[in-house]
Formats: sequence, structure tokens, C-alpha cells
Amino acid sequence: MKPWLAALVVAVGILASAGGSGADDVARADTFVGRVEGSDAYIAISKDGRKIGGYLCDGGAVSRWLEYSWLEKGLAPLIAGTTGEELGSVRIAGGTATGMIRVGAQDLPFRAERVHAGDDPGLYWAIAKQQDRLLVGGWILHPDGTQRGAVSRLNMRTLSPLPALAAPTLDPRSPMVEIGGDTGVPPVVTEPQPLVVINIIAILIGLLLPAVQ
Repeated sequence: MKPWLAALVVAVGILASAGGSGADDVARADTFVGRVEGSDAYIAISKDGRKIGGYLCDGGAVSRWLEYSWLEKGLAPLIAGTTGEELGSVRIAGGTATGMIRVGAQDLPFRAERVHAGDDPGLYWAIAKQQDRLLVGGWILHPDGTQRGAVSRLNMRTLSPLPALAAPTLDPRSPMVEIGGDTGVPPVVTEPQPLVVINIIAILIGLLLPAVQ
């Protein structure tokens, strides 16, 4: 199977499995949303038992999925999924996640509060194919009604990652969203999903790695 076709098959599988996420998945996963001080970035941390992952986004320039890692006494490293670089750490205590994370060349503090499953605030994702591009959209919706979103892109012919683009505003009550890519290519309509199953983060990262097989 060609690499780009394999990537698309996996993407379709993710969409199908995510659509089947039940109430048990939502109930056992916690999501924490907040701002990174001294920057325009938002951070979302997802916690499933002792496993955490997440997303860092400022609306386009910064779009980093955080590979899942393990909490030890409430503390876990924050690992960049596509590079394995340790970007900082998070401590989770009750309904609050605090820590430091690298944004650009700066290590900045953040504070994120737990959001309630079923409400609009949280971490969302969507996948689409646009010609020879695989598009992965990510959105962080803050409880105050603001949001940050970006579209990460992979050239499925060369398996080379492309620069992220700002994502359109996400309406969490709408069943569909349009995400685009290259100028002059029509946007693609796809279905956004709340990210409630932590293992999906690892799969999203895998789709964006140049070494997709």
C-alpha cells in the first residue's frame, strides 16, 4: 500500500472510531483549558487516568500536539509529538493543571481549569484530505468564549510536514466545519469531534510524522 493511502486509511478509521465514542469515554476523560502567560497561545491538557496529552496553539504560528506521557504523583512532562522534545511539565491537582511550556524561545507559565464534558469549551479535532494533502485541524475553546485553532498539514506524496495555517472559527454546535490548505484549492467539509480519548492524540501525531508507513 502506498504511504499516502495508508495515512488516509488510518484517518478514516479514526473518524469512524471517534464518532462511536460513548458516554463512558467522556466520563473518564478530563480536559483542562487555559492560557499561556506572556503569549497568545492557549493550552489544552487531556487526562485519562494517569495518562496525559494535549495541544498548544496560538491560532496559526504555533500548533503542537503533545504526545501522551504518564503522571507520577500528579506531575508529567509535556512532550512535542513530532520531535520528542520536552517542552515543559504539568502538575494536575483537583480541577487545575499548572506548569511551564516552551512557546518559541521562551519557557512560559500556564494555568488551565477543568471543563465539563458535554459543554462547548474543550479540545476539538478534525481530519480531511485535500488533493494530496492530509489536513488535521485542532481547536482549543476557552470557557470565556474565545478560541485558538490551526490546521496542520502533511504532503502525502512526499510525507513532508507543511507549515500550519490558521483554522476557521469553530462552532462546536455545528456538525460540520470547512478546513482549507493551499491557496486556490477548495476547502474541505469535515466533521469536528471533541477529543475525549487520549490515544487519539498519538494517532494524530503519527499521521503528521514524515515517517508514516
